[in-house]
Amino acid sequence: MTQTIQPAPAPEEQDTAFVEVEPSTLIVGANVRLDARLDTEFVDSIRERGVRVPIVAHRNSLDQLVVLYGQRRTVAAVQTGRPTVPVVVIAEPGEADRLIDQLAENHHRAGLTTHEDVVAYQQLAALGVPAGAIAKRTARPKPVVEAALRVAGSEVARKSTERWDFLDLEQAAALAEFEGDDEAVKILVLAAQKGGFNHQVQRLRDDRESKRQRAELVEKLSAAGIRVIERPPMQDPKRAELEYLKNGRRQVTEDNHKDCKGHAAFIHHKYVHKNGQHGYVWEAQYACTNYPKYGHTHRYPPGASFSDRRKLEDMTEEEAEAARAERRDVRESNKAWDSALKVRQAWLKEFAARKTPPKSAAVFIARALASCDHQIRTAMEGSHKLTRDLFGVQHETYDSEHRRGKLLADLCTTEGRAAMVTLVMILAAYEENLPRDAWRRSDPGPVEYLRYLKSEGYELSEVEQRACNGGKKP
Repeated sequence: MTQTIQPAPAPEEQDTAFVEVEPSTLIVGANVRLDARLDTEFVDSIRERGVRVPIVAHRNSLDQLVVLYGQRRTVAAVQTGRPTVPVVVIAEPGEADRLIDQLAENHHRAGLTTHEDVVAYQQLAALGVPAGAIAKRTARPKPVVEAALRVAGSEVARKSTERWDFLDLEQAAALAEFEGDDEAVKILVLAAQKGGFNHQVQRLRDDRESKRQRAELVEKLSAAGIRVIERPPMQDPKRAELEYLKNGRRQVTEDNHKDCKGHAAFIHHKYVHKNGQHGYVWEAQYACTNYPKYGHTHRYPPGASFSDRRKLEDMTEEEAEAARAERRDVRESNKAWDSALKVRQAWLKEFAARKTPPKSAAVFIARALASCDHQIRTAMEGSHKLTRDLFGVQHETYDSEHRRGKLLADLCTTEGRAAMVTLVMILAAYEENLPRDAWRRSDPGPVEYLRYLKSEGYELSEVEQRACNGGKKP
C-alpha cells in the first residue's frame, strides 16, 4: 500500500504567532536529535543571556505548545530557571516535513570561524568590555577569550586565521607567541595542517628558551669581563679546557686561573637529572686561550693516546659524515624527546581528570601488572610520585600522620573513579621512569605504554613513533 505524503501548508496559509511563555509549559516533541547533549558553556550562556533565538513550536489538540525546533534551548531554559522564552508558533507540519526540517536545521548550519571569533572579541574589547566580562557574558572560558585577544593583537596570528580556516584558537594564539619569527610561523602552520602541532610548538618554545638562557649567560660573562670562546677541541696546540691543565703539579682551576691573560669561558650544554626533573641547561666552563705561552701543561699533549674511540681525522670521508650524522641524530632526538615529555605529561594531566576509565583500561592494567616491568616496580617503591602530581595530591612519607597512600586511596570514591585512579597509576609509572633514550630502544613496557596513549587519542610525535618502531625513523 502506497502512502501519500501531504505537503506542508504554504507560508501564507500558516497561522504564525509570536509569544513569550514559561519554558516549563513547553512539551519537547519528537526530534531527530535523540539526546539534547547540553554542554556547560551552552547552559551558562542561556543562564546569562536567556534564549535569544526563538523556539519554534506548534499547538496540539490540547492547546499545548509542542517544540519543533529548539529542543536544547528549551531544556537549558528549564534547567536555568529562565522565567520566559520567546516562541514562534506555526501550523503543525506533516511528519515527513518535520523530520526533513529538523535534519536541515541541524545539518545546514555553519559555526563561526576562528577569525570571526577573534574579530568579535576584538570589537568587544574595543568597546571597553574587559576579558572577564566578555567571558561571563558569552559563557566562554576566560582563557579562551584571553587567547582570542592575544590573536587579535598579533598581526601575523590575526591574518593567519583569516587565510587558513583550519587554525583553531589555541593554535592561532601559539602563532602570536612567535610574532617576528617567520620560519617558526611557517613550521607551526604546516603542523596545524598536517598534524603534530602540540609537539612542534613545544619544541620551538624549548629552543627559544634555550637560546634566551644562553644569551643571558653570555651577557653575564661579558659584563664580568670574561672573554667567551668556542669550546676548545681536544688536543688543540694552544687552547684547552682548564680541567686538562696543570701548573707544575697543581690543577688549574677557575679561581687560580682568572688572573691569567688567557682566561676565557665557553658555554656548555649540559644534561642534568635532579629531583625527578631532567633536561639541558647552559653552564659556563673555563679554558685558556694559549696555555703553552702562559706556562700551563696539558694532561694529554698533542699526539697522546687516551681513548680507543676513533677520531674523525682517522676515518674516510664517508665514515666521518656518517659519524657526524649519528651524533646530530642523537642530539636532536634527545631534544625532541625532552619536548615530547612536556606534551605527554600535560595530556596525562587532562586524561587523569576523567571520572571513569575507557573500556580498554582493564586489559591494559592486567597486562601491565602481569609484566612486572621495572617502571611499575620503581613507581610503587617511590610512592607514585608522578601520579600524585597529576592528581594534585600531597606527597606522603612514612612519617605522615596517616597511613602512607591514604590520600591516593581517598580519591577512589566510586568503582569507576577507583578504576581510573588505578589506570593513571600504571600510566604514570611508565611515564616517570621512561629512559631518555627510549626512542632508540625497543623495551616492551614503554612501547605498550606509548601505543596505549595513542589508542586513547594522544598524538605521538615522530620521536615517540620511533620508540614504538624499535628506534627506526617513521
